[in-house]
Amino acid sequence: MDSVEAEQELRSRPSFESAQADYLAMLDAMREAFSQVTPSLRWKTTMSAVFNQGLCAPPFTKVEGAGSATYDSGDAVGVIAVGDWPRTEQAVAAVGARYGFTGSQAMQKGPTNFYVVLHGRYGDTVEFGFLDGSRVVLSVYGACFIRQVEPTPYVPPDPFAQSPTPSSSSSSSSSSSVGE
Repeated sequence: MDSVEAEQELRSRPSFESAQADYLAMLDAMREAFSQVTPSLRWKTTMSAVFNQGLCAPPFTKVEGAGSATYDSGDAVGVIAVGDWPRTEQAVAAVGARYGFTGSQAMQKGPTNFYVVLHGRYGDTVEFGFLDGSRVVLSVYGACFIRQVEPTPYVPPDPFAQSPTPSSSSSSSSSSSVGE
């Protein structure tokens, strides 16, 4: 795919901002699905969030305004009974299907480690699992989309900047009022 085709492909997709809103809504709905099957789960954060933003992989690297991101649910602690895992997997996968994520790939390593990958239409994935018998992980590895608004770049503080010093007139006026 050449750069013109790559840009056309991205322009046929939702905007970065629209995809991000959908990813976050989906993760929150998936958290709820986990919690409905196992109400004793305790999420480490109150809501899902953007974990990392970056550039796109080829062939989209040269498309201006293109970006991708990773989204995280904040993980949960608690125990999902091994017998409840199939119901949990179905409930979470059903939420993913409403957002276009299908084609699950399930893995199990030992009696208390389950991991599932759902595939989206743009090469994005949802990954969730129950690890070590006590920890739920849930993330989205987003696809590439074109931003409607360029993000504000982070500018680190200048470590050599002079901090303002109080002027002598303000310190003398404050000291003179203390003596009155």
